[in-house]
Amino acid sequence: MEAGSGNAEGIAGLANRPHGGGPERKLSAEQEAAIAQWVRCGPDPEQDGIVRWRLIDLRERIAREFEVQFHERSVGKLVHHLGFRRISVRPRHPEADAVAQEAHKKTSPSWSPRPFRKRPTVSRSSCGGRTRPASVNRAA
Repeated sequence: MEAGSGNAEGIAGLANRPHGGGPERKLSAEQEAAIAQWVRCGPDPEQDGIVRWRLIDLRERIAREFEVQFHERSVGKLVHHLGFRRISVRPRHPEADAVAQEAHKKTSPSWSPRPFRKRPTVSRSSCGGRTRPASVNRAA
């Protein structure tokens, strides 16, 4: 029997021991901080060619900047580990005219759904659905 087995140590041998915990991290803490800064600031449309980060875009930039290859899902896990969530604001086009958009909102006609009309209550029995008159079932 092994010297470190649970039986040799009695009850104390049943406690969980520290273990390796999986593969080493591919990025240093400084590199992860840089990625967090990229996500916080958003992409640069001129440098990155996009207006909103996707995991595949971050993966390409990590490969370009740090020469480390990740699977797209691993980038998602890394971003989650850095404290970010999937929810994001809708991106704005760099050439959008905010003044023109506000002017359009103010001149657009407002609409509202038609009011709900209650059906008149029927004096029929409330057990079951609608029935056909008896004369319809009889053949003439």
